[in-house]
Amino acid sequence: AHALDVYVDAYKRTKDAKYLTKMKTLLKGCYVKNGNTYKNTFYDDMEWWALACLRAFEATGDTEYKQAADQLWAWIKVGWTTVKNGGIMWASGSPDSKNACSNAPAAIIAARMYQLDKKDDDLLWAKKIYNWMKTYVVESARGVVWDAYGNTSETAIYTYNQGTWLGAGLELYQITQDKTYLQDAVRNANYVMNDQTRFSPSGILKGENTGDGGLFKGILIRYMTQLLLKNAVDDYTKELYLKYLKNNGQ
Repeated sequence: AHALDVYVDAYKRTKDAKYLTKMKTLLKGCYVKNGNTYKNTFYDDMEWWALACLRAFEATGDTEYKQAADQLWAWIKVGWTTVKNGGIMWASGSPDSKNACSNAPAAIIAARMYQLDKKDDDLLWAKKIYNWMKTYVVESARGVVWDAYGNTSETAIYTYNQGTWLGAGLELYQITQDKTYLQDAVRNANYVMNDQTRFSPSGILKGENTGDGGLFKGILIRYMTQLLLKNAVDDYTKELYLKYLKNNGQ
């Protein structure tokens, strides 16, 4: 899914048709590799794929990506249960696994689906997921996102969960113009940027191991950058974010 996102980035920047071929090959290859379906045991994995497909659709107008995202979104919503007062499961068959990584991306999907299709139900989903997270998975004192409902370990606070949370806030702010959402997003971004212990010692994001963890920071950067690209923050904050992002890029 994140590879597809990168191909979308490359296509948007270059308009080189070779990336359209790579994108479609990747889409079809993953479908086959996954047993001729997009459905997966892990809700967060379906969510990454839906997000990437929505971006691919918006970049290309190719409805095959939108159809894939629509099917994934239908499956994802089934993951919401009343266990732990709501939230989408991390994995099917694990009703106690109410993780940040299976909810914040879903809120972004719902918000983007609403922006595309203007279905009120999608906006209701975005708000419902967001409010559940803010109540049960986000620490009010710092605005930091925990790994999961009930897991408040300082060693399990990950950059990607901060990124998708602030991304969800930004999407909902753009739709509703309710500044509370933007304030949540900016507060989270500021904490990550200024935290010298867990996230950004000397202003540089710490590594988060190999495997999946190797791309966590990229997810944070993708959504933090949206605060700049969509002109959601004031000039002073924009300059601070630009300096931080450039330093990390270098």
